[in-house]
Amino acid sequence: MDNDDKIKKQMEFILNQQAQHDANIGRLEEKNAQLQDIVGRLAITTAAGLEALVEAQLKTEENISTLTERTGSLTEKMTALAEAQAQTDDRLNTLINVVERQISEGRNGGSHA
Repeated sequence: MDNDDKIKKQMEFILNQQAQHDANIGRLEEKNAQLQDIVGRLAITTAAGLEALVEAQLKTEENISTLTERTGSLTEKMTALAEAQAQTDDRLNTLINVVERQISEGRNGGSHA
């Protein structure tokens, strides 16, 4: 093989390699475009998910605030109810004592007519 043939073979080899590299680069560019599309869709989905999560968190905080207010109101009402119950118990005990005294005096012949 003479020098020209060697050079031609080397040039052919280089051109084949260049063609393979070009094909590889084309495939990589296609894959890169696909990945960019996927990343874009993931970014949109993630943003939407985060927005929904923030909205849910705000709603939860609002609900907790409402429940806290209502719990405070119920506590106040329960305290007032307990106080009223204590007063009712005292008045009922007083009435029971009066009735028992009346019955007891009636048995002992202490009627005041």
